[in-house]
Amino acid sequence: MRRRRKTAELQRCAGESTIDAIDLKLLDALQRDATLTYEQLSDRVGASPSAVQRRLARLKSSGVIRGIRAIVNAEAVGSPLTFIVGLEIERKRTDLYGSLQRWIVGRDSIQRAYNITGGFDFAIVVTAASLEAYDLLMGEMIEANPNIRKYTTMVVLQALKEETLVPVLPDTQPPLPKSRLRKSARPQRAA
Repeated sequence: MRRRRKTAELQRCAGESTIDAIDLKLLDALQRDATLTYEQLSDRVGASPSAVQRRLARLKSSGVIRGIRAIVNAEAVGSPLTFIVGLEIERKRTDLYGSLQRWIVGRDSIQRAYNITGGFDFAIVVTAASLEAYDLLMGEMIEANPNIRKYTTMVVLQALKEETLVPVLPDTQPPLPKSRLRKSARPQRAA
């Protein structure tokens, strides 16, 4: 049932293209290791290398595969700090909404940005080499975007999971037993 629902969602996303079980296996394998050759992918999904090549071309041209990128260790290249920032926008300045969105999209140090519900209007994920670099970026953002009423910063102390994988196959991994979780990762009960 879950697989049918996911397949239907992907078919809507792909427009007229039909996504079948082999495509889903290809998407899963490619997300886990984009360096696999057509031959290696064909072994994993049960299709010929030429069929894999055609299917991947179709998935790319239809927009299901938006790109293939390297995942870089931020700490190794001098950007070890990550911040999650909640932005509150001045509601009376809706004319500046588009310029704020363009400003956010134009900054490489802003890795992810979401228009959200709840206490904030936007949530952004920022990477920076230092607190000073982060402060400079936020100062530039406030100066360039007068419709930001306030922002709240949360410093990431430890990344438990950083994943770009979009699940396309049913999750086959059983949950870890509680004894395998680190004590610091377990939720604390209120007294």
